[in-house]
Amino acid sequence: MLGQRSFFHLGGEGTSSTHMHRILHVNEVVLLNAGRNRRSPSLCGSTFQEVQAATLAADQKTWKTGIARGKDTVNSIDEVKKAQQTNNALPEFILDLMDPSKEPRLAEYSCAGLLNSAHNASLDKVLCSLARHAATRKRALALFEWLVENNHEFDERLCASMMRICSRRGQHGRALEIYEWMRQSKDCGGAGLSCSVFTYTTAMKAAIMDKQYDYAVGIWNHAKVAIPGEMDSQIYTVLIEALDGKGDFDKAIDTFYATREKCMDKSSVMYAYTAAMTAATHGSRYEEAYRLWDDLKMQGMRPSAHAYSAIIKAHGKAGDWKSAVRKFNDMIQHGVSPDVVTCTALIDALGTNGCWNKAERILHWMQAKKINPNVRTYTALVSTYAKYGSIDKALDLFDQMYSGALGKGNVPNEYTVSILLRQLAEKGLWKDAEGIFYSIQRDAMDRKKKSAPRILLNNVIYGSMMYAYERSGCWKQALELLSLYASTQRDMSLIADNDTIIYNTALSALAKNGQMTAAEDVYADIKYPDQVTYETMIAGYGIAGNAQKAEYFFSLLEQEGMSPHDYAYCGLVAGYSIQGKFHKALHVYHRAQQAGLRPTVHLYNALIACCDRFHKYEKAIALLQEMKDNNIKGNSMTQSLKVTICTAGVRSVESQQAAITAISAAVAAAGSIMIRAGVF
Repeated sequence: MLGQRSFFHLGGEGTSSTHMHRILHVNEVVLLNAGRNRRSPSLCGSTFQEVQAATLAADQKTWKTGIARGKDTVNSIDEVKKAQQTNNALPEFILDLMDPSKEPRLAEYSCAGLLNSAHNASLDKVLCSLARHAATRKRALALFEWLVENNHEFDERLCASMMRICSRRGQHGRALEIYEWMRQSKDCGGAGLSCSVFTYTTAMKAAIMDKQYDYAVGIWNHAKVAIPGEMDSQIYTVLIEALDGKGDFDKAIDTFYATREKCMDKSSVMYAYTAAMTAATHGSRYEEAYRLWDDLKMQGMRPSAHAYSAIIKAHGKAGDWKSAVRKFNDMIQHGVSPDVVTCTALIDALGTNGCWNKAERILHWMQAKKINPNVRTYTALVSTYAKYGSIDKALDLFDQMYSGALGKGNVPNEYTVSILLRQLAEKGLWKDAEGIFYSIQRDAMDRKKKSAPRILLNNVIYGSMMYAYERSGCWKQALELLSLYASTQRDMSLIADNDTIIYNTALSALAKNGQMTAAEDVYADIKYPDQVTYETMIAGYGIAGNAQKAEYFFSLLEQEGMSPHDYAYCGLVAGYSIQGKFHKALHVYHRAQQAGLRPTVHLYNALIACCDRFHKYEKAIALLQEMKDNNIKGNSMTQSLKVTICTAGVRSVESQQAAITAISAAVAAAGSIMIRAGVF
């Protein structure tokens, strides 16, 4: 069916459209179908009839279910009919789309002469009505595509409604495609429309849900220039969320303070406070989150349940579960009813701090209070059991979710599976993780096994399984998994837009085990190498003692306009050190300083390990003192090196391999942090 997918099917249902947005510049988006005749806006060259065959072949059983449920569907038809003006009445074949018992007949008609811009308000109501009901939901997108195919004169509201419908269905990439198309000039095949603040906000939300945070910020920049007088509190709140998502936590908090008085009304400022507290928590700025909470209270505002959820999470992440419990009790005392969001936040706060038994009691309290746990609640508990409690408990709860015993809405999702795989990896139980992964794969392929949930083995789950192999040093299994992943993508005719993380993790597994020939092969298959890609290759060749190849990939990284992280410099230190070039290894430290990099514990560890290998103990002690002067805390690797340096007056030849191992370990430790940060 892929060859028959139309313009708005490029992103795929529920999939990322990152690749498309690599091509589209944020400020001057080049329409992908520019230069085509506007009467044929399909990017894949398919006719509407072909698209309808692929999209609208709804199952009669589904339609009958809709009819059986269906007074509300019939009422929707009546409401839309009554709302129409006589001179702007929609054709009967369009209204029939809202009746699941009737076959769609769009392909039989052209809208030329039947519809014009005066019908857009009525068309908008039809689209929204179609989207409300499962039996007719697919017809909303089909109707929109039919209007595009027939050169209908759209207005902004109609496009914004379709964007919102797509986003609510998880089709965020499609929503963004509509946004791009509606803004393009008619000469380029677009709708040539201007956007209001509502449409810009809708597009930003879709980009955030699609994890395209830079793109969301780019949309905000467009809006700021195009409609400076319309910027409201909601779009600023969404900007805070976008900055939070891209990891620009300080700017997110600054944005809140800069706009709080200027454009935030009382009805929506609570959402902004919540977004700012969330950003502060994600950035480990816990004191800032507390200040925001205190400021909110000083303004005389009554915190919402979501605001309480944000501050509970802040206390949990800060390691203060007792304060999280106090905030929860305070919420109840002030008449704010606990909901599944706040309860889940408390369970997560307790679980993060190892209080799995208390988290378990909160779950039982929820059930007694008729607050139904959701999949996030159970996922938080699975993570807590796996990390601090009992692996058996984690697996038992996961099995209950998987079997449907906890309700159809609580079957594991990609994050449940991913978290469990990662926790098993941290405990060295990669075979258990492997068993779960391949069991899910078998069930997903076995259409006869209707009892098993259809968990999509997407990049998140593949990435977590790859992480389990990387952590356990299973480079052969990592290669086999990568081969399976690549073949699955080919068989499904899919182009994965964010699979670089999976390849990077495989690279790390190979590099840490000295398999650089295989790593080169994997590198050659990466469509879009990123900073972690280059730095993993640098570190890999550094550990292998090949400083020249490490420098080559270092130069590639700089050619791409990227600023090397400590991981890259660690790799160079290792490469020169293992080659016996102490002064060149030490010079890397000066290169990092000249580039403006603030030395980290990992770079210091690599340098100290290098000094240890060459018996330069005075220099090693000087570096340890420099760490102390710069308030850089050592880790377990630093402590191990310190013990070696303080006890070794003379190093024997036999200890050289241990010194090399220490250098490799310092680089690998930095790399594992990079990989952990990149998996999600």
